[in-house]
Amino acid sequence: RWDVLGVGQIIKAWGWQNLADVHGELVIKEAFDQTKFSFNYDSQEFAYEEVRRLLNEAVTNLARTDGAVDQAFLARTDRVYGGDRAKWTKLAYGLLALNLNHYSNKASY
Repeated sequence: RWDVLGVGQIIKAWGWQNLADVHGELVIKEAFDQTKFSFNYDSQEFAYEEVRRLLNEAVTNLARTDGAVDQAFLARTDRVYGGDRAKWTKLAYGLLALNLNHYSNKASY
């Protein structure tokens, strides 16, 4: 299910983007390691790179037509866009633009 994977990647990227904006450093590399009880923090720059990677993969996955891609299947649980992959792709590009905005050096910031 490439469409479900793409939507999941967008949601994960959105969460990490917001968390990095608020807290700066955060745990990404070791976040899902169930054997650890203390974690090493990753830099904010790494978080932004990971967000960009996830969003670019999401756009690629949402564009795929091979395999099990079905709007009706995605729409059953998608309360945001009703399974519309084009709208999810637009959201991914919007989040990517917000992410890249962090690299702009403007006097008004």
